[in-house]
Amino acid sequence: MIRLLLFASIAGTLGALIGAIGVFIFTEGLPEGAIMGGILGGSIGMLVGARLDALRAEKSLAMADPESAKRSAALISARERQIRDYRRDTRTERLGLNPLKKLEEYASDAEQSSDYESRERKR
Repeated sequence: MIRLLLFASIAGTLGALIGAIGVFIFTEGLPEGAIMGGILGGSIGMLVGARLDALRAEKSLAMADPESAKRSAALISARERQIRDYRRDTRTERLGLNPLKKLEEYASDAEQSSDYESRERKR
């Protein structure tokens, strides 16, 4: 836990410094730009630091018990695949973005409108 705080604070401080300088330059010397850049850079830096710590922890756990690491990786990849399939299925159905269904709807609408137009012309 201490290592996580150390990585996150160092990366956050470095990110805040880089962000403050960068946005200060882009905003042509406005102090508000430096404040915004510091906040944004610090947030991103803390996320990067936490991710670096997670990667180191993963490597050290994998070295301690290789079989457990393989099982964990297999479970994670299976779970990610299930989540990806679920999101793909629900997103297309929920938002009405199913392309095949849309094409069928357009085709039926076109048939109905052409039938209506041909009846009107006959009158």
